[in-house]
Amino acid sequence: MQCSMLDVMLMYNLLKALPEEMTLILVGDTDQLPSVGAGNVLKDIISSECIPVVRLTRIFRQAQGSRIIMNAHRINKGEMPDLRGGCASDFFFAAKETNEEVVDLLVKYCTKNLPSYYHADAFSDIQVLTPMQRGTGSRAS
Repeated sequence: MQCSMLDVMLMYNLLKALPEEMTLILVGDTDQLPSVGAGNVLKDIISSECIPVVRLTRIFRQAQGSRIIMNAHRINKGEMPDLRGGCASDFFFAAKETNEEVVDLLVKYCTKNLPSYYHADAFSDIQVLTPMQRGTGSRAS
């Protein structure tokens, strides 16, 4: 689990289960998804300035010139992301009106565009993440 997702109850139970003589090292990213449950434990611990913190600033997952990274930094600063795309971009934005249009576009991206551009397998190399599941249901092409 990514530590930014720790909620108050999970952290409470984790600390309760640790022996007193054990050292706990938390690794997480406050810019990632917060917990689903109550509390923002990692961010609060860091903000308290009661424990030593090391902040890593080098990104290894994407290239340093990645539009994903550039837009993540812009969003974290409260700025509007750069929505321009292009065939050399790793960031895509599309505005759609209906759930059906969104599903159709995702199916097209996942079965045609992304596999051919990234030489990826549509079923084992691509994952679609959504904040919630609702709407027209799922379908496979």
